[in-house]
Amino acid sequence: MLRSARTIARLLRAVSFACATNVLGALALGVAGCRDENAPETWVAKLGAPSERTAAVKRLLQFAGDAGARPKENPNDAAPNALLRKLIGPLTKAYLDGDLDEPTRVELIEFLSNPQFTEAKPAWIRACVAFAEGKGASEDDVKWAAGAIGATKLEEGATALGQAFVKLEAGTRKGALTYKTVHDAMLALSSPGWKPMILERLGRRMVKPSGAGDEASVIAFQNELFWQATAAELAGEIRDLAAVKPLFKIIMTRGKSDVAPAASAALVKIGKEGMSVPLDALAGDDPELIEYARSNSGGNADEAKSYIRAAALVLGDIGRGDATAPMLRALESADSETVVAAIARQLTRLPPKPELVTAFQVAYERVSPSTTLPPSGQNARSQLAEAAADFHDPSIVPWLLKQAKNTNGSDKERAMVRMAALTSAIKLMKKSQASAVEAAIKKEAGELGEREKDAFEAARGVVDGCGEDVDCYLSRLVKAAGEEDDNRLIGIKAAHMLAIFGNATTSMEIVKRLPRVKNAAVRYAAAQAIDHLTQDEPAPIADAVQKIVDVTGTKDEKNIVQANAPLKELVRRLRAR
Repeated sequence: MLRSARTIARLLRAVSFACATNVLGALALGVAGCRDENAPETWVAKLGAPSERTAAVKRLLQFAGDAGARPKENPNDAAPNALLRKLIGPLTKAYLDGDLDEPTRVELIEFLSNPQFTEAKPAWIRACVAFAEGKGASEDDVKWAAGAIGATKLEEGATALGQAFVKLEAGTRKGALTYKTVHDAMLALSSPGWKPMILERLGRRMVKPSGAGDEASVIAFQNELFWQATAAELAGEIRDLAAVKPLFKIIMTRGKSDVAPAASAALVKIGKEGMSVPLDALAGDDPELIEYARSNSGGNADEAKSYIRAAALVLGDIGRGDATAPMLRALESADSETVVAAIARQLTRLPPKPELVTAFQVAYERVSPSTTLPPSGQNARSQLAEAAADFHDPSIVPWLLKQAKNTNGSDKERAMVRMAALTSAIKLMKKSQASAVEAAIKKEAGELGEREKDAFEAARGVVDGCGEDVDCYLSRLVKAAGEEDDNRLIGIKAAHMLAIFGNATTSMEIVKRLPRVKNAAVRYAAAQAIDHLTQDEPAPIADAVQKIVDVTGTKDEKNIVQANAPLKELVRRLRAR
């Protein structure tokens, strides 16, 4: 009896050791119910029981982490190994089955959101749908799922992502942490199936809050800003002609001024095919837009003509030569100083022609010193004097100096015009004009700041050293790669002189040097020069600039993001040609 008991004890110890080290070995001994807590299979089996599912998911995620599934540097870099491949399916089913506490559920969808885990697609879709329906998913789930759908351009997930998009409130605390990922995923996918949703979002009412204290109104405004700006961008990506008029109405609507840049950029992307709406509006041939402007004007005569201002803005932003004649006709017949100023400013954005410069100068004289331009209410004459540099025509330097000398209006208005006119003259002056500009600056020295004086000295040094030598200006552009003020001022002047003395071949030479020019202001000036010089065969230039944007856009550097903005606009304008 004693010997038998000792034999049974030894057998149990052996089985216990086997269970702890080898499930298969334990099963070979024929011991039922033996489970190895250190074997993934044990925990996979527990996923089927709702009461054990949360603990099982946590343990399996530990196994996944030990297998290198989620490196700290970049969670999406992990290639699925054999163990991970075995876990993805069961863990995806666990997410679909639910009954997980929120922290575990979010940790699970984070793991499954690796774009290489394509077997997890149902979980990505489920996360978006559940959030939209308010059934067991939060903004945190959507952040990870949307990122995966966007990264894989998963068209079968478009409906679910769209549902999550219209549900997500960017003005809330959690929404603020999620909206950028959803925005980026929407643009990455740009599904044509979203066209009805895009039109619905663009047409929604948008009310600016009266103050920061009105929290509900602030949240509502931020939500609409997210929805409508994203919808506008999507309309441009999809190039939906049905969205042209809704986008145009956004630009007309004062309360939607924060969405207007995205709407204008979308119309530029749509390009020539969408020009009929602004052209008809410019000519006053669209009764719907005329009535829309009147009904939203609040009795203000200038606002009742907002369709003309909006048309000039869009046509100038697109920058096609076939808008020149309609713009000049509209300018000649305009009966409002605000409209005159709005059209004249956009003449500088059209392909260069002498008649545009003449019309611009005549229009300037028609605008009184006190006229302002919506939506910001900036002085119209100072805005025109500043925009004059965009003609890249040094022949207007004497005219600019004359405006700086003879300007009238209040002290503030005169000071703004003088500063803008002299700044444009500095940008445009050739070597032979530097002494005249210097004399004008000395006369106005009391009203000018050190910035304008420094800008002149830098500009004079550039033109004295380079004259009309394009290669010299190209070298100065590269030397402006640093962030110091002197380098920035040198780079801006060099870019303007390249536009003046360069030709179509110069465009590509500027593009080749853009990666070394990281200052946002210099890149902007360089982009303007490329735009001015590239009127024929723009596609190769657009492609080359887009490659630069794609490469530098991967870097999360604030200055690079700012510096890329004018390059993106340049690509849109070149492609519209």
